[in-house]
Amino acid sequence: AGEREVETTVDVSLGRGPPTRVTRRRYTGAGDPSWNYARRDLTPAVFRDWPSDFPYTGADDFKRLDEAVDTEFYKLPKLVYHIDEGAVAALTHFYDESIPDGSDVLDICSSWVSHFPRDFPLRMRSIVGTGISDLELQCNDQLSGHVQADLNVAPRLPFPDRS
Repeated sequence: AGEREVETTVDVSLGRGPPTRVTRRRYTGAGDPSWNYARRDLTPAVFRDWPSDFPYTGADDFKRLDEAVDTEFYKLPKLVYHIDEGAVAALTHFYDESIPDGSDVLDICSSWVSHFPRDFPLRMRSIVGTGISDLELQCNDQLSGHVQADLNVAPRLPFPDRS
């Protein structure tokens, strides 16, 4: 199964001067050896009691508490996990089983960490990330390339069709 955490270092460009070294600990996705990642079909549970009419009708139904653009919030990089170690491990195992070697992978809404297996950069043809914070994307050592984009402001992927 391997280590549950590793320390990695990347060089990050701040736009002026030499690159800055950033060292951080990250989950490997190995998880605890006792954890079970059995798959089961959740379709019946998800769609069982869904209302026949769309329940959200007002302009305020999707309003956020903070309506400022997300790039303002992410001006200072967070470098935090948004899911716990168990969820990271479950995603890592799912990606390992589901994405064939040699694939081109697009990590949409990426950040400083992707939850791919550690050897994915060697097994995939490419892993390109898009996300809000350029600095966080630079910290992601699993990406072979990245493009900063706020998909909330411009909901189009910053890549040509079929690329």
